[in-house]
Amino acid sequence: MSSKPPTGPLRCAVLGLTLWASSTRPAPAQTIQGEILGNVTDQSGAVVPGVEVTVTSLETGFKRSTTSDDKGTYSAPHLEPGSYRVAAELTGFKSFVRERVVLESNKAVRIDIVLQVGEPSEKIVVQDLTPVIETETAKISDLVDERSLRHVVMGGRGAYNWILETAGAHYGVYGYTLNGSRSGANGVSMDGANVGNPVTGTEYQPMRPDQEMVREIRVDSVNNSAEFAHAGTITQTTLNGTNALHGQVTYNLINGALSARNFFSPTRPRGYPIHNMFITAGGPVVLPGLYDGHNRTFFFFHIDGQERNADVPR
Repeated sequence: MSSKPPTGPLRCAVLGLTLWASSTRPAPAQTIQGEILGNVTDQSGAVVPGVEVTVTSLETGFKRSTTSDDKGTYSAPHLEPGSYRVAAELTGFKSFVRERVVLESNKAVRIDIVLQVGEPSEKIVVQDLTPVIETETAKISDLVDERSLRHVVMGGRGAYNWILETAGAHYGVYGYTLNGSRSGANGVSMDGANVGNPVTGTEYQPMRPDQEMVREIRVDSVNNSAEFAHAGTITQTTLNGTNALHGQVTYNLINGALSARNFFSPTRPRGYPIHNMFITAGGPVVLPGLYDGHNRTFFFFHIDGQERNADVPR
């Protein structure tokens, strides 16, 4: 018994499905994670292999361990942005501890370790010496950190307003341009997910977060990594829960009595005041007597609301 090839609408459907399957390809990889790496040597400068290096998040307690190779190098990749402790141990040497290593999104931080002969119970502690210059790549970047996002007042609460405060960025005819590049050449991501408009090089309107829920904004404008497939990238990282319970309530009032009148308008704008409120909270999940989520399970939420008169222009 012979079978006939599909004809008519069925044939068109099979052909369309085949073309769709053959044309699909993986989307460009995007990440907000960083890396801590370096060399391990002794006081004479000789490389030391087999050293156990442990990287611990000071915010969530997450740990990642690795071992230096025969060249004395180590690497702890795929780390979330935040503050870390780097510790190294090997029999016959004093323990090494580097406190408060600040890791930014999509960045590699080099922490070289020098071990001294002694007992592991003895410790060498180094604090607050994280390098601020990018030494692992040739790209040029700018960062808006959490301190600026929390404490500096901007003309609006949208986090995207901060992009124009970074070096080389301005708003062109269609959207953001970075160091003279076209708007459509930018990639925009939030927590690693692509949220960019390919025409304007900005976020789609529904994906524009309030600055209260953003941890940092990183703008890479020159010599960007090929993994992003864009001339420039705008990386936004949102806040997350940690071992410390934290939160913020923000209230913003726009009063019509303080609003300037348009030169060509006989009266002031109508419909004011406008009330804006933002609430954020995060911390460990704790159920007394049942579950302790410290170092394991966390929560975070953000709520924003607005009350305004229908006559107020949006």
